[in-house]
Amino acid sequence: MEQNQYDLPSGEVGILKEVLMNDAFNSEVFLIIEHDGRGYIGSLTFEDSWFCSQVYSLLKGHVGRQIKEIGSLELP
Repeated sequence: MEQNQYDLPSGEVGILKEVLMNDAFNSEVFLIIEHDGRGYIGSLTFEDSWFCSQVYSLLKGHVGRQIKEIGSLELP
């Protein structure tokens, strides 16, 4: 099946390439993901900035791993 340039991946696919904290809004984290040779960006927004910083720190430690592996992590 040929992939259309507008098709977006779904599910826990790809590799986490980078994690960035939004400097203007400290309750948002950006995720840079690579899947099938293409780059994608997504964001996670939180009501609690402290919790956001905890998720950011956790994800920074998993850059380079498969999203599926990260998604199955047990959180303390």
